[in-house]
Amino acid sequence: MKIHGICLFVLSGVLLGEAQDTCGDFVKTLDDFTVQRYFLESDTGFENDLSCSWTLKAANSGSRIAYQLTDINLGSDDYINAYAGTSDFDTNVVSNHSGIGSSINVQSVNSPNIHVTLQTGSVKQTTRQSFDGYYMAGSDQSGTVSCVNQTLVATAVPQFLTSPGFPDNYPTSKKCSWSITSPESATLELTFHMIDIEEGDSSTICNYDGLVVYRPGQKDTPEFLVCRRGVWVSETHPMSTNEIQLDFTSDGSDAYGGFVLSYKANLPPTTTTKPTPTTEEITTDSSGCNNGSDGETTTSQNSDGETATSQNSDGEATTSQNYDDQSTNSDESGSSDINPSEGGLSVSITNGD
Repeated sequence: MKIHGICLFVLSGVLLGEAQDTCGDFVKTLDDFTVQRYFLESDTGFENDLSCSWTLKAANSGSRIAYQLTDINLGSDDYINAYAGTSDFDTNVVSNHSGIGSSINVQSVNSPNIHVTLQTGSVKQTTRQSFDGYYMAGSDQSGTVSCVNQTLVATAVPQFLTSPGFPDNYPTSKKCSWSITSPESATLELTFHMIDIEEGDSSTICNYDGLVVYRPGQKDTPEFLVCRRGVWVSETHPMSTNEIQLDFTSDGSDAYGGFVLSYKANLPPTTTTKPTPTTEEITTDSSGCNNGSDGETTTSQNSDGETATSQNSDGEATTSQNYDDQSTNSDESGSSDINPSEGGLSVSITNGD
């Protein structure tokens, strides 16, 4: 069985929706499924009695906040707290967390808001200190009733799909399946915005929990597998097909944050056929004047008796006859011009108004 493992890397915060390395009292409104990162680090240790706070508010009142606090390296009297609300008077969900090299798993708060604080003590550290936080607002987009045998139709506008229960951890012993289709002329594109699924025994095996992405009827040779922890960097996967199947499975133990992805259809470029431009032949007489370009009706006859007629925009008519020895043009007014030509005379008579 050929399996392509998904390769994800924790990259610089500038690839996220926004990243800030600063301390202060910050308030940020989060659109659904947009990652916000706040981090703080110093190679020589934080200042004493430093006080920082970050308040994240979901733009959609029906959404809640998923978050992860990681790369925590603090002194013995430095503490992190998190609250399910907008101040430290709300429910405390992370209490006086400290330590070196620690991390708090992806989890959620039962609120559209979260308030996080960092307070340093009086003992100055001389080695590197750091603190990193990722935040995302959203709601469960795994299915209207259940996540089993769901059919999704992709359009040119991205739509979101999440693990069941998001932003809470996905349930144990859960199976979900989604079929994503798009027009036959299109191809699909998947973008992962957050991944926190229990890892397998190797990078190419998701033998505990995992998401399998494959073409219909080809699960034994999937496009790729997804089982990684704590990934908040977007990764896009263009697909060469207009239909794809996704199966999510969790075992009976250890549930995690899940996943958030968006899907869309890449439609072929629209082609337009331009009308073939028409050309109008314009002839001039020996003086350089436009002969017949104003829509004159011109009747001509050669020596064999053939005639041709055209009409100008003013409704004027011109009749000409060409013989071996002369050319004559006449109109109703009886006026005429006689001009020499090769082998004879040319007489033109124009009808006036």
